Parts: sequence; C-alpha cells; structure tokens
Amino acid sequence: MGTLRLGTLGLSLVLLQGCYLHHERGTGREPVEALPTPDAGPRRDVGVAPRGDAGWEPIWDAGPEPVADAGPPLPAEPDPDLGPDARPSDYPEADEWLDPPATGEDEACCELGEPILVTSRDEGTALSHDPPRIAWGPGRWGLLVTRQFSRPDFEYEPRAIVFELSADGRPLGPPRVLDRITDYAESIRWAEGRWAVAVTGDGAGGSLRQIYARLFDRDLRPASEWASLGIGERRLVDLARLSHGDRWLGILGGEGHLRVSPFHDLGTDPSVEHASVTPSTLRAVGLRSRVAVLVGQDEEGSARNELVVLGSGPGYAPLGRVALATRYRDHAALAALRDLVIAAGIEGGQARVEVIDPFDVTLVAGPRTLGAAAGSIESSSDAVGAAGSSKLGVAGVCYGVGMGTEPRDMERGIDFRLVGLDGAPRGRAVRIVDSHFRAGLVNCAVGSDDLGFLVGWWDGSALWVRRVLVTR
Repeated sequence: MGTLRLGTLGLSLVLLQGCYLHHERGTGREPVEALPTPDAGPRRDVGVAPRGDAGWEPIWDAGPEPVADAGPPLPAEPDPDLGPDARPSDYPEADEWLDPPATGEDEACCELGEPILVTSRDEGTALSHDPPRIAWGPGRWGLLVTRQFSRPDFEYEPRAIVFELSADGRPLGPPRVLDRITDYAESIRWAEGRWAVAVTGDGAGGSLRQIYARLFDRDLRPASEWASLGIGERRLVDLARLSHGDRWLGILGGEGHLRVSPFHDLGTDPSVEHASVTPSTLRAVGLRSRVAVLVGQDEEGSARNELVVLGSGPGYAPLGRVALATRYRDHAALAALRDLVIAAGIEGGQARVEVIDPFDVTLVAGPRTLGAAAGSIESSSDAVGAAGSSKLGVAGVCYGVGMGTEPRDMERGIDFRLVGLDGAPRGRAVRIVDSHFRAGLVNCAVGSDDLGFLVGWWDGSALWVRRVLVTR
C-alpha cells in the first residue's frame, strides 16, 4: 500500500527542514478579489473526514463523523444525443464560444491572482508527491489528491481526498475523504451533472492495482456504488465522458493493451481491450462522441508518442492513430479544445505542443515550442499539465522550469502559457511560482473554466493553487 514508517518520516522531516525552503511568493492568505461565479444552486456544508474507525485514524482533528446518508442523489442534467459522429461544435454551448484573445507575442497573456495555500505539512497534512487533479464543476473547483493517513502500527496509508475551492481558488471547507476503499487519486472530471472520480485500490501484484470509479452528484454525494474497472498500473488511469451513449469510460493501461471500462450509475458494462499498446504514460479526454488517448511507449530504448482515437459505438473501436513528432517520453499532457486536442510535453529541455483533429484523425499543427522546460530528476508525467477552455478558444499549459543537477540545489519553478487552436503561443509565458520542490520533483496541473485557468502544485511541503485569468 506504499506505506512509510512514521519514525523514518519524522526523522527525514527534521533533516529536511534546513534543506528545503517553503514557498516564498505570498503567504497564501492575502485578500483576493472575489470572482464572478456561475449560479451553483444552494450550498451545503462540506463533509469532513471520518474518524474513530479501528485501525485507521486521520492525522488532523476532523470533527464529528458525517451522516452516512446524505439524501437522494440529484438527477443528471439532460444532454442531447446528436449521434455517433457529433463534434463538440455541434452542441448548443458552441453558440457561446468566443473568439480567442488577440494577444501579441510580447504581451502578457493573463492576469495572475495571488498564490493560495490549500493545505500544508505545517497543518499536519502529508500528501503524496503528485500534483492535484483539477476539475471545474458546478460553480466551484474540485481538487483530488492523495493524503497519507496515520495508522496505529506507526505506518502511513494513502487515501484519496477532495478539496472544494471557490472560483478564485479559496478552500470552501475541510477536505472530504471519499471512502476507505480508495488508495491513490487518479482522475476527477465533471460533466453533465456528475462528478466522476477514479482511484486505485487493492494491490494485485507488483505495480498492478485494482482500479475503481464512482459517480457523485453536484454536492459530492455518492450517485453510484464504487465500480471496479479492472486491473491497471497506477498513473496509467484516466476518465473520459461520452455524451453519445451516455457513458463514462475508465481508460486503463496494461501490459500489451488499453482497457476501456464503461461505468454508469447502475454499475458497469463489459470492458474492452485493444491490443498492441503498452503505455508508459496515458492521458485521455472525451469529445462528445470520441475519446482521444495520448499514449507514450518505450520500445527498444527509444520513445514514441501517439494519439489513439476511440469511437463511441459498440466495442469503442480505434478509429485511427496519429504519430506525434515530439518524443515526450513520460512528460506529457492532453487537453480538449473545442473539436481538437492539444498534446503537450517536454523533450530536450523544451516544452512543446501539437494539435490533432480526432474526428479527421490528422495532425493539424506542430510541434511548436513554448519555452525552456525541465522535468523532474525521476521520470514523471507530472512536470507538465494542460487544460482547454472551449469558451475562450485557448488551452493553458503549465510546465516545470529550473536549473541545477542535485536535488537540494535545484531551483525550480512553474511557467504557464496560452496556446491557440493553431498551437501557436498567445502572449508571453508567465511565471506561476519559484520554489524548492522536495527532491526536485516539480509538478503542476491545470483546470479551466469560462474565465481562465487554475494551476495547482504540491512542492513537498504545501499544496498551492493560483488563478490565471485570460485577458482580452
């Protein structure tokens, strides 16, 4: 279960105290002007973590145990089914799309809010060294992270928890522990009236784990039971939504195959495996009637990346593949942007993007260079993140930057840049943060809404977010 001896952890924290600096740009408690927020309906009191279970106790004082029955789940929001080949531009919300901002190369692309502290080790919160998974939901952000809980046997046990944040990134209350079945956080999405969450569960030998998914209503009340999606590798898991067929899909990477596991509020449908793919990294997005899967593969010492497009019909058959020019290895991200997808990654010290049309299964543009970048010392797909805003017509890409070769000497930061539908950068890059990431494991993630983006990161000491508003 990836446990860690408490004594060893405590000693390491003492030794590291003088070696790593905390975030130096703001305290995270500065006043931030409230942003306009879509009507989210009535707010509830955010649930808190359970406590008092034998053999498992949260580190912080979670308060009273929440009521198990939160009431009936809310119904899903209706969505038209426009057929097996419908593009996002065929749906009603396309009428509200705006022209992308006309930003010069040397102009600022965005306005940055102050960094906001979500939680930290100083508050007793220890997270795994991964970025948060971010999704914009009904008037608020959902941040899915993995927290290490203490146990009576002096070990730590990972559990997936969700923070809810206001539009400007401020926590709306304590985090919610999803369930004791969960292990590591993998993916969170919001679509058509539902939150969907994917987590790892019990180990199945080696690095393989049981993968689970669950639907929640707009207030994060369970709207289904936990669905077993099958066996997969940690980090090789993502979720996608298909409007056609009204299905959520879990996309899992395994030895020699991709597994597509449909699930819904009543359970699961039979999964499908597509052979001849052994991912070393995996990212997926849904585009109404298509699923685009970015796959990284290592073959005989060389790396290659391709986009696999799956249809919505029976069997979720591959409709084609697009080989990418850039060899991202494990440093890769994927974003849906209107009828296109943006593949972002790091190769040779540069952040690059490519644009693919998953309906015509063709490369539209790229590769285009965004700027100098640096991954982590260890291979990790977390050094780059991407999200698309169909409303604004741009994608936001975050990527690690820095210098140095030794972890304790490595100054790291996160840059952010806008990308248009043609893959070209919009405006100059902006610096999100300068920080000393523990062991140099720089990471970041991006979510999008109708006003811009939210960038999140865990520097080994604290979980931060920062608002990025697109200037027009």
